[in-house]
Amino acid sequence: MQHEYGIYGGPAGEYLLALLDRLTIPVIVTLHTILENPNDDQRRVMDGLLKRAARAIVMADIGRDILMRIYGADPRTIMMIPHGVPDRPLVEADSMKARFGWKATRSC
Repeated sequence: MQHEYGIYGGPAGEYLLALLDRLTIPVIVTLHTILENPNDDQRRVMDGLLKRAARAIVMADIGRDILMRIYGADPRTIMMIPHGVPDRPLVEADSMKARFGWKATRSC
């Protein structure tokens, strides 16, 4: 389940919790926004998500920290998958093609 405040109905998206209560399969929630100072509704929804989810995916170490420090999340249930693409030095494509058995091509 992808979670972002404001895309599900109810205060802070609380209607999502009713859906999750009806599921009989494990749920993995990807958290796009993790608030350090949530209002009461946001706090209730995040607590509910963490209670119902088998795993929570965050996209930055600070997200993991906030979940543990503010929401009391079990660190064993939090997985961090970095957001975006790593910065790599530019390499000419033709210089890499041999590694994959591809032929170098000439472009105009």
